[in-house]
Amino acid sequence: MGPFDVWTLLKYFIKLPWILKRLSNIVSRYKVQVVNLHFPGLAGLSFVLLKRMGLFDGILVLSFHGLDVSGLASRDPIARVLWRILLAGSDIIVACSDNLAAKIVHLAPSTQPKVRTIQNGIDPVTIASELEGTASFDCSGPYILNVGKFEHKKGQDVLIKAFGIIAEEFPKLRLVLVGADGPALEEIRLLVQQQSDAISERVKIIVDANHSTVMQYMSNAVIFILPSREEPFGIVLLEAGISETAVIASRVGGIPEVIEDGVTGLMIDPDDPDVLAATIRHVLSNDDLRDTLASRHMQRVLERFSWKNSAEEYADSISRL
Repeated sequence: MGPFDVWTLLKYFIKLPWILKRLSNIVSRYKVQVVNLHFPGLAGLSFVLLKRMGLFDGILVLSFHGLDVSGLASRDPIARVLWRILLAGSDIIVACSDNLAAKIVHLAPSTQPKVRTIQNGIDPVTIASELEGTASFDCSGPYILNVGKFEHKKGQDVLIKAFGIIAEEFPKLRLVLVGADGPALEEIRLLVQQQSDAISERVKIIVDANHSTVMQYMSNAVIFILPSREEPFGIVLLEAGISETAVIASRVGGIPEVIEDGVTGLMIDPDDPDVLAATIRHVLSNDDLRDTLASRHMQRVLERFSWKNSAEEYADSISRL
């Protein structure tokens, strides 16, 4: 819910009576007791209005996952008013990490009593079925992997530079970048082209792959690397864990809540290709370390990060109201 133009608001308020009637019928017919909005925005205001009109006496939960929090810092006066109404009308505000929860409280201090951290999870059964499938996978020889949308905050440029530093030492090693199309994609392609032929021909970029293909690449990678500049949680780290792949990641955002440095993975400061290159070199040169990190990370993910655990924490938070 960022800045709004007059036309956007006008369309919303013109449709509002119909929206409220439709939602009122749904919550009444199905006896809805809890509404949980993920990546909340303008649509959430309709449920706040229903509550204020006495047409919905259930619980309204707002779940934030990262980028959606930026709306709280909007300079648009209309957006600020709408956010205040939405936050005030909610009963529980969930963040996917302690780091993100702290950002919400910083931007909207009045929300503190409502804010809870409930971390994301993963479904091992679903992942296992994807790994048994016939997704396309085409990469011969050892490779290090990054998965993430092609945007500046994901730091793929740092990883390419780090790979350029160590490529000559590991002549059979390749770098695979898998991600959704994003604003930094062309910049990343240009950066790869600027490397020497001996390096650029060993970098593979895969855009908009399906999740089964992503997991095939994840399970066969030597190391998974997440050099993000920002990362509210990093569910891809859980996918690396369930694939028993060693992890190197930036010490930013919610990543330290997932990775225990030196135990289940190695963490580095962001935006430092030299340090990243040295850390990759260290892990590649130490098979025992790599296997130990991967095994411990897999065990931790299985024990702590399941959707069942997340669901139970949601249920517990709701039951306390």
